[in-house]
Amino acid sequence: MAVILLGFMASGKSTVGKRLAAHLDLPFIDLDKEVESSIGIPISDFFAKYGQEAFRHVETETLAKLIDSQAVISTGGGVVESPDNKLLLKNNPLNIFLSADFNQLYQRIERDKVNIRPLFINNSKEGLQEIFERRLPLYLELAHSEVNVDKTVDKIIEEIIGYYQALGIEEEE
Repeated sequence: MAVILLGFMASGKSTVGKRLAAHLDLPFIDLDKEVESSIGIPISDFFAKYGQEAFRHVETETLAKLIDSQAVISTGGGVVESPDNKLLLKNNPLNIFLSADFNQLYQRIERDKVNIRPLFINNSKEGLQEIFERRLPLYLELAHSEVNVDKTVDKIIEEIIGYYQALGIEEEE
């Protein structure tokens, strides 16, 4: 069973995912990195050349291959916008929505000099907020649990572990 992390950009999916995977002794899979490996070029270049529909198709194929993995999977923020992805996610037993206030996320994105996000570069703050508000009900619809990220990574992981154990899955020691 995969533990799938959903959330808007800068919600901490990769950071939390890596630490959670280590804690559960499971592999960590970054869906965007798997897509890039599959297409052989950065997602931003693929998106610019072939468009969103083509990207979502590859993303869905990649998610379908990985969703039955015993792993922690960090998804891209827009994964919830594809009907095919939504169907795949609805059948997964543990999807965690890492939630935060939009302004908090926006500040994180502005401070992040390592992960330059095309969506951030190509949109105003208002444009990003519209995308956030469009996706929010989708995250809530697909998540089995919501964890607010306005706390330490250790506390976030502790909360997710509680949901994991509630499914009757024993944690590796």
